[in-house]
Amino acid sequence: ETWNTLGPAAAITGYEGVAGFLFAVFFGIMIGIALYCSHTFNAAFYPLLAAAQTMPLISIAPLFLIWFGFEISGKIVIVAVFGLFPIAVQTCRGLEAVPRYFRDVALTCGATPAWSLWHVQLRVAGRQIFSGIRISATYIFATAATAEYIGAKAGIGVWMQAAYNSFQTPMVFA
Repeated sequence: ETWNTLGPAAAITGYEGVAGFLFAVFFGIMIGIALYCSHTFNAAFYPLLAAAQTMPLISIAPLFLIWFGFEISGKIVIVAVFGLFPIAVQTCRGLEAVPRYFRDVALTCGATPAWSLWHVQLRVAGRQIFSGIRISATYIFATAATAEYIGAKAGIGVWMQAAYNSFQTPMVFA
Protein backbone atom coordinates (compact mmCIF):
# COMPACT_ATOMS: atom_id res chain seq x y z
CA GLU A 1 0.00 0.00 0.00
CA THR A 2 2.86 2.40 0.66
CA TRP A 3 5.18 1.35 -2.15
CA ASN A 4 4.68 4.67 -3.96
CA THR A 5 6.50 6.42 -1.08
CA LEU A 6 8.67 3.56 0.17
CA GLY A 7 10.17 2.81 -3.25
CA PRO A 8 11.63 6.29 -3.89
CA ALA A 9 12.85 6.49 -0.27
CA ALA A 10 14.61 3.12 -0.64
CA ALA A 11 16.14 4.24 -3.94
CA ILE A 12 17.62 7.36 -2.33
CA THR A 13 19.04 5.39 0.60
CA GLY A 14 20.36 2.76 -1.80
CA TYR A 15 22.10 5.41 -3.88
CA GLU A 16 23.66 7.01 -0.79
CA GLY A 17 24.82 3.62 0.47
CA VAL A 18 26.33 2.40 -2.80
CA ALA A 19 28.01 5.72 -3.66
CA GLY A 20 29.44 6.09 -0.15
CA PHE A 21 30.59 2.47 -0.20
CA LEU A 22 32.48 2.94 -3.49
CA PHE A 23 34.27 5.98 -2.07
CA ALA A 24 35.00 4.02 1.13
CA VAL A 25 36.54 1.13 -0.80
CA PHE A 26 38.80 3.38 -2.85
CA PHE A 27 39.93 5.68 -0.05
CA GLY A 28 40.07 2.85 2.51
CA ILE A 29 42.51 0.88 0.36
CA MET A 30 44.58 4.00 -0.36
CA ILE A 31 44.75 4.93 3.33
CA GLY A 32 45.63 1.32 4.22
CA ILE A 33 48.49 1.38 1.71
CA ALA A 34 49.68 4.71 3.11
CA LEU A 35 49.58 3.28 6.63
CA TYR A 36 51.66 0.34 5.47
CA CYS A 37 54.20 2.37 3.47
CA SER A 38 54.83 5.21 5.93
CA HIS A 39 55.80 4.44 9.50
CA THR A 40 55.21 8.08 10.49
CA PHE A 41 51.73 8.11 8.94
CA ASN A 42 51.02 4.77 10.61
CA ALA A 43 52.18 5.95 14.02
CA ALA A 44 50.13 9.13 13.73
CA PHE A 45 46.88 7.86 12.24
CA TYR A 46 46.49 4.13 12.90
CA PRO A 47 45.49 4.64 16.56
CA LEU A 48 43.00 7.30 15.46
CA LEU A 49 41.47 4.95 12.89
CA ALA A 50 41.20 2.14 15.41
CA ALA A 51 39.61 4.46 17.97
CA ALA A 52 37.23 5.93 15.40
CA GLN A 53 35.74 2.48 14.79
CA THR A 54 34.38 2.50 18.32
CA MET A 55 32.63 5.87 18.07
CA PRO A 56 28.85 5.61 17.71
CA LEU A 57 27.36 7.03 14.53
CA ILE A 58 24.60 8.79 16.42
CA SER A 59 27.14 10.99 18.24
CA ILE A 60 29.13 12.05 15.16
CA ALA A 61 26.50 12.20 12.41
CA PRO A 62 25.06 15.57 13.53
CA LEU A 63 28.48 17.17 13.05
CA PHE A 64 28.78 15.73 9.54
CA LEU A 65 25.29 17.00 8.74
CA ILE A 66 26.26 20.49 9.89
CA TRP A 67 29.50 20.40 7.90
CA PHE A 68 28.22 18.76 4.69
CA GLY A 69 24.52 19.63 4.74
CA PHE A 70 21.26 17.74 4.73
CA GLU A 71 21.47 16.86 1.04
CA ILE A 72 22.36 13.46 -0.41
CA SER A 73 26.05 14.39 -0.63
CA GLY A 74 26.21 14.79 3.16
CA LYS A 75 24.93 11.25 3.66
CA ILE A 76 27.37 9.89 1.08
CA VAL A 77 30.23 11.47 3.03
CA ILE A 78 28.99 9.93 6.29
CA VAL A 79 28.69 6.47 4.71
CA ALA A 80 32.14 6.80 3.12
CA VAL A 81 33.84 7.93 6.33
CA PHE A 82 32.27 5.20 8.45
CA GLY A 83 32.87 2.59 5.76
CA LEU A 84 36.54 3.28 5.15
CA PHE A 85 37.79 2.48 8.67
CA PRO A 86 37.55 -1.32 8.50
CA ILE A 87 38.86 -1.32 4.93
CA ALA A 88 41.90 0.79 5.77
CA VAL A 89 42.72 -1.21 8.90
CA GLN A 90 42.35 -4.57 7.17
CA THR A 91 44.38 -3.40 4.15
CA CYS A 92 47.23 -2.36 6.42
CA ARG A 93 47.03 -5.59 8.42
CA GLY A 94 46.88 -7.65 5.24
CA LEU A 95 49.96 -5.98 3.77
CA GLU A 96 51.85 -6.45 7.03
CA ALA A 97 50.94 -10.16 7.01
CA VAL A 98 52.40 -10.79 3.53
CA PRO A 99 55.55 -12.89 3.92
CA ARG A 100 58.66 -10.92 3.03
CA TYR A 101 59.84 -13.52 0.50
CA PHE A 102 57.02 -12.58 -1.91
CA ARG A 103 58.43 -9.07 -2.17
CA ASP A 104 62.02 -10.30 -2.22
CA VAL A 105 61.38 -12.65 -5.15
CA ALA A 106 59.74 -9.85 -7.16
CA LEU A 107 62.61 -7.47 -6.41
CA THR A 108 65.19 -10.13 -7.31
CA CYS A 109 63.47 -10.58 -10.68
CA GLY A 110 63.88 -6.85 -11.43
CA ALA A 111 60.60 -5.42 -10.18
CA THR A 112 60.48 -2.01 -8.56
CA PRO A 113 59.18 -1.70 -4.99
CA ALA A 114 56.05 0.04 -6.29
CA TRP A 115 55.41 -2.74 -8.82
CA SER A 116 55.92 -5.33 -6.11
CA LEU A 117 53.43 -3.54 -3.85
CA TRP A 118 50.72 -3.18 -6.51
CA HIS A 119 51.13 -6.51 -8.30
CA VAL A 120 52.36 -8.91 -5.63
CA GLN A 121 51.72 -7.74 -2.09
CA LEU A 122 48.20 -6.39 -2.67
CA ARG A 123 47.18 -9.63 -4.36
CA VAL A 124 48.52 -11.74 -1.52
CA ALA A 125 46.81 -9.42 1.00
CA GLY A 126 43.55 -9.64 -0.94
CA ARG A 127 41.93 -11.98 1.56
CA GLN A 128 42.27 -9.46 4.39
CA ILE A 129 41.36 -6.52 2.16
CA PHE A 130 38.14 -8.20 1.06
CA SER A 131 37.44 -9.08 4.66
CA GLY A 132 37.51 -5.37 5.48
CA ILE A 133 35.29 -4.65 2.48
CA ARG A 134 32.76 -7.25 3.67
CA ILE A 135 32.74 -5.77 7.17
CA SER A 136 32.19 -2.32 5.72
CA ALA A 137 29.44 -3.52 3.39
CA THR A 138 27.36 -4.77 6.31
CA TYR A 139 27.04 -1.26 7.70
CA ILE A 140 26.50 0.99 4.69
CA PHE A 141 22.70 0.97 4.45
CA ALA A 142 22.20 1.16 8.20
CA THR A 143 24.62 4.09 8.29
CA ALA A 144 22.78 5.86 5.46
CA ALA A 145 19.37 5.30 7.06
CA THR A 146 20.61 6.47 10.47
CA ALA A 147 22.10 9.61 8.94
CA GLU A 148 18.76 10.27 7.23
CA TYR A 149 16.91 9.66 10.48
CA ILE A 150 19.05 12.30 12.18
CA GLY A 151 18.49 14.85 9.47
CA ALA A 152 17.61 14.64 5.81
CA LYS A 153 15.03 15.65 3.25
CA ALA A 154 14.36 12.19 1.81
CA GLY A 155 15.21 8.51 2.22
CA ILE A 156 14.38 5.51 4.38
CA GLY A 157 15.34 7.34 7.59
CA VAL A 158 12.91 10.17 6.87
CA TRP A 159 10.24 7.66 5.81
CA MET A 160 10.70 5.70 9.05
CA GLN A 161 10.51 8.87 11.13
CA ALA A 162 7.25 9.84 9.44
CA ALA A 163 5.83 6.35 10.02
CA TYR A 164 6.93 6.41 13.65
CA ASN A 165 5.42 9.85 14.26
CA SER A 166 2.08 8.69 12.84
CA PHE A 167 2.12 5.47 14.94
CA GLN A 168 2.26 3.26 11.84
CA THR A 169 4.22 0.35 13.31
CA PRO A 170 3.81 -1.94 10.25
CA MET A 171 5.32 0.82 8.06
CA VAL A 172 8.31 1.11 10.41
CA PHE A 173 8.90 -2.63 10.09
CA ALA A 174 8.44 -2.45 6.32
